[in-house]
Amino acid sequence: MVNTQAAAVLTAAIRRILNITSLLFRLS
Repeated sequence: MVNTQAAAVLTAAIRRILNITSLLFRLS
C-alpha cells in the first residue's frame, strides 16, 4: 500500500527537479 502523502511528496520532488533542470538548461 502506497501512502497518498508519500506519493504527493515524490511528485513534488520530481516536479522541483524538472523545474531546476529546465532553469539550468535555459541559463546555460
